Amino acid sequence: MQSKSITVINKWDITVVGPSGKIEQGQKYTFTIIAKGQPLAGAIVTFNGKTYTSDGTGKISLTIPDKTGDYTVTATFPNYIDGTLTFTV
Repeated sequence: MQSKSITVINKWDITVVGPSGKIEQGQKYTFTIIAKGQPLAGAIVTFNGKTYTSDGTGKISLTIPDKTGDYTVTATFPNYIDGTLTFTV
């Protein structure tokens, strides 16, 4: 009988948490990147064509463009499943 081994690689979901309430043009808001129920420091965050890094508490401050429309915040981290948050201004 031949034995086989299976490697299990855990990948955790990333969640992007935005501000509560209406998001308005030209204003600065704080977003929090969460994984495994905890803030995720060092996540790479993309928004409106720019790249940022979440701080030691998993937070990132983003200024919303002056133009109305739909916007997406995406967070990535090695060995994690990307998280996104889409909102309308």
